[in-house]
Amino acid sequence: MTTTAPGRPRCLTRVTVVTVAVFAWARLQPAPGVWDDVWLHRILDLLHRNGIAVDLATATASPPAWLVRAHPEIRPVDARGTWLEIGSRRPGARVRR
Repeated sequence: MTTTAPGRPRCLTRVTVVTVAVFAWARLQPAPGVWDDVWLHRILDLLHRNGIAVDLATATASPPAWLVRAHPEIRPVDARGTWLEIGSRRPGARVRR
């Protein structure tokens, strides 16, 4: 990979902002009470070192499988009333209570 600035890959020369961790809840919390953010810190440090701003997203759009199995009532429901399965996401879907 060629670089245009010291240590900055050419493919990043026009990148000014990156969205990070949008659907990362399962990666951040792989099990109840277990947190892993080492990977996220590495990415944030890399972006910072290269002068790239970060849009840190909330990771809640797709809950981890362990949480959905423990609380199936949190699954989203589409407009027809169909429960969505683990890993599904649907903007605007409601949660059935």
